[in-house]
Amino acid sequence: MEENEMKSVRMTNERKKVLLDAAALVILLAIVIFIISIFAELFADSDRPAADVAADVTAVESQDTESSVTEAGELTFRKIFGLNAADYDGVVYYCPVSNMDACELLVVRVKETEQTDALVKAVNSRIESQKSVFKGYAPKQFEQLGRARVLVTGHYVFYVVSDDADEYARAFSAAL
Repeated sequence: MEENEMKSVRMTNERKKVLLDAAALVILLAIVIFIISIFAELFADSDRPAADVAADVTAVESQDTESSVTEAGELTFRKIFGLNAADYDGVVYYCPVSNMDACELLVVRVKETEQTDALVKAVNSRIESQKSVFKGYAPKQFEQLGRARVLVTGHYVFYVVSDDADEYARAFSAAL
C-alpha cells in the first residue's frame, strides 16, 4: 500500500512541476510579447510625407484649434523653435492666431533619428516658455500646456497643445 501511495505522490508532484513549467512559459511569452509591442510602437516608422500626416491629424474636429491656430511658414517655425525647417524632411506647424492662445500643433519628419533630441528639447523649451507666459493670468491656456503631448515615433516628432490633445495624438499614431 505504501508503494502505491508513493507512486501517487510522485505523480502529483510531477503534475505540479509540469503545471508550474507551463505557467512560467506562458508568463515569459506574455512578457516577450509586451516588450515587442512597446518597441514596435516606439520604433514604428512611416514613409508618409509630413504634410499628409498633418492633414490626417488636423482632420480631428476640435473647437479650440479650429479658430485659434493658423498654418505657419518656415520663418515662424524658426522664430518659435530656433530651428531651421530646411534641416528636416518636412515641417508642418500650426501656430496660435493670437498671443492669448496656447493651442498649437507641430508635425516634423526628421531626416535622421538623431535630430529628434534637439527637436524635442526645443519643443519642451517652448512648452515651459508658454507656461511662464500664461501662468499668472490665463488658467485655461496654462492647463492646456500642462496636457501638451510630445510624441516621437520613428522619424516623426509630434507636438500638440489643445483641449483635445489625446485625440490628436491618437490621430497622429493612426496616420503613421
